[in-house]
Amino acid sequence: MSSSELLPLVVQFGVLGMFAAAVFEKTIPIVPSYLMLLIFGSATSTITALAAVIVVTSSGSLIGTACVYTFGRSLGEERVTQAVDKYGRFVFLPLERYRHLANAYRRNHFAVSLCGQIIPVARLYLSLPAGVLKLRADRFLVASAIGITTYNTFFLTTGFVLRGAAHDPVKTGVLLSLALVAVEIVVAGSMRWLMQRQRTAQT
Repeated sequence: MSSSELLPLVVQFGVLGMFAAAVFEKTIPIVPSYLMLLIFGSATSTITALAAVIVVTSSGSLIGTACVYTFGRSLGEERVTQAVDKYGRFVFLPLERYRHLANAYRRNHFAVSLCGQIIPVARLYLSLPAGVLKLRADRFLVASAIGITTYNTFFLTTGFVLRGAAHDPVKTGVLLSLALVAVEIVVAGSMRWLMQRQRTAQT
């Protein structure tokens, strides 16, 4: 059974099923998050129901994130690095990507936690290096909550708007994910340019 066939069955369990799916997606990334959220959004019929699904899935995703953070914190850097090197490729987390995320965290904890939760692939694994590096749990969870809610609201609302329309949720999700990444690249590039101009003006 494919994920596109499984998720409508999850919807039948209501908000409890969606909550469980959101936790599961952040701990064992089998179903693409954008596909899950688009289908959940399409299954809602009112604004009130959409708001409830946003709260439920965001809460589930945050709990899953906290679990992975705790796992990384308890294992420590050496054992996590060894595990990623051995098994990471099976869950789309090669050692090089893991080290890149860890290095990014060393530069700006809050911004990386927030923005990273909006990047489709990075959002799955950010909490592991955050735990390994023993970042402050309160700052990490606050930043993650903001990023998760933004990401979930975007895809759930899109699914809600497109409900009943003839569209492929997989293709729609991929296109929207690419658009999100493109926007983040433009924003990050613009911020670096502005900061460089400020430094130049001060010298």
